[in-house]
Amino acid sequence: MSAPDLPPKLREMVQAVVRDARLSQRGSVAVAQELVEHFEDGLARGVSVQELLDNFGSVQITADLIRRAQKRVRASSKARRLFLQAAALAAAIATGIYIHSAVALHMNRPLMFTANATHAGSSLWTLDVNLAAAARARSNGSRPIFADLEEAAALRRLESVQAELASIDIVYRALHRNAGAPLAARASAALQQVLGPDAILLRPRIVATAYRDLLDHVYATDGRLTADGLRLLQAMHGKTHPSLMSKVLEPAYFVRPASREEVEADLDVLLELGGAALEQLAYDEWRALRFFPITTTLPPLRRAFDRAEAINTELRRLDGDTVSLNPTS
Repeated sequence: MSAPDLPPKLREMVQAVVRDARLSQRGSVAVAQELVEHFEDGLARGVSVQELLDNFGSVQITADLIRRAQKRVRASSKARRLFLQAAALAAAIATGIYIHSAVALHMNRPLMFTANATHAGSSLWTLDVNLAAAARARSNGSRPIFADLEEAAALRRLESVQAELASIDIVYRALHRNAGAPLAARASAALQQVLGPDAILLRPRIVATAYRDLLDHVYATDGRLTADGLRLLQAMHGKTHPSLMSKVLEPAYFVRPASREEVEADLDVLLELGGAALEQLAYDEWRALRFFPITTTLPPLRRAFDRAEAINTELRRLDGDTVSLNPTS
């Protein structure tokens, strides 16, 4: 250390403190510089050398305090450095996962690609959705019950999921309007047409066919979820024009979507157990995203099973007729 303007006793004090503190070379230089500036400031204010020595106190105590302070600084710097390294590593991993997810979503087309995936008839699951909505609107209580039941029977002849679901809604409303009274002959005949010979309201082959076709429009040949498939599923929720931000976030939301094989395994449970499966197929927020092709279709199925149960109860009360609540019966 070079401090030619500092009195000898003060230079010796600085050297003793730096020596006893046992710091690194860089730390020793920094501490020496601080001490020199401290004493020079005192001298400039007119404080005598002896007063500066007396006020400074014990060399050993000061050196110990400086050494401890430097250790804390080094520990803090190391911890901060490790934190920044860990944060950088986590960011790199997250970025890699995001890129992999984005590539997986966008690199393939669905097995059955439709340029206009948001069109109502682009898959069997959405086929006849507008026709079904119009039929529901007509069953508003303004016409005889037999007319509603005859339209429900006509809907079932279309053999599409949307028509099937609408027919259940219409039968439910008609029986609710009937308020427990015996059905007239024409209404009873129309109801028998709706139920068919097996008295199954939600036919399993129609549901299964629609699901298989929906998955063909959602998954690629390798069984991976596709971005085009997401467009179709979002359109089924009414989101025909998702925002740019939602598209950017898709790879983060669907980091690990269920494969087609996994979705089909859950669908087998749904088709095997019918309404009872809705309690077993419990989807938390994470599973709801992974199994989006199922969770996006569950609300109308749940309502159909609930209404079929209500219809069954009402028919039992009327004349003992029953309908199957299990779509595989």
